[in-house]
Amino acid sequence: MDKRQKFSISDFFNKKKKNDQVNNEDTIAVNNSLCQLIEFTRYDDTPECWDSKETKYFCEEYPWLYFKNKKLGCNICQKVNLNLNKNQVSYVHTSSNWIQCDIVPSGNSISKQQASLRKKISKHKCNQSHISAENIIHRSKLETIDLQIIKNNKLQYESTEKIFRTAYFIAKNQRPFLDMPKLIGLQVLNGVNMGRVLQTNKSCANIVEHISNEMRFKICKDIIENNWKLCIVVDE
Repeated sequence: MDKRQKFSISDFFNKKKKNDQVNNEDTIAVNNSLCQLIEFTRYDDTPECWDSKETKYFCEEYPWLYFKNKKLGCNICQKVNLNLNKNQVSYVHTSSNWIQCDIVPSGNSISKQQASLRKKISKHKCNQSHISAENIIHRSKLETIDLQIIKNNKLQYESTEKIFRTAYFIAKNQRPFLDMPKLIGLQVLNGVNMGRVLQTNKSCANIVEHISNEMRFKICKDIIENNWKLCIVVDE
């Protein structure tokens, strides 16, 4: 069976950057379509020297195999080569026979043909181009998740900024905090993405208090650092 590594959210943020032969720009060129491999295994297209038991074993042991016209091919190399050609990237050179599903057994007996296919599969599995293709697909999956997390965080930051500006507007114009839900609803009707949280009058009060504390801290810090003089005017 295919043994895949399990990653947690913390692993995504704590994982170390590794030096690969493939640079980041070329990796990004391999788009999200790599994250799902093509599945078109048909048992009637399997080599004639294999029975159903052997076919099942090799499909489970080498999930990247696919069959066409009684021949073998590599799903991973075929998919990576298609995307690299589309993006004009040529740092990975894979066997055209495996890409075009043109691997056939050799020998004049069933046992020799089976041994021939086992040898070719094992050799291709350890081939550097195949390993590089697997690394590209694995890295594209991780980068897709990372980019999605960054995108979601950016959207949350943007909606939070709009919420804070609305609360600041209420405080500056001395409006009641009960106006917060109404102003949020108005902006939503105008097509503005305001998120789903921090939209109540209590949230508005907390935000205004936070903003005032930060402004007070900034002003005091500026006075201390620049040694500004304070002037008190008393009107009798």
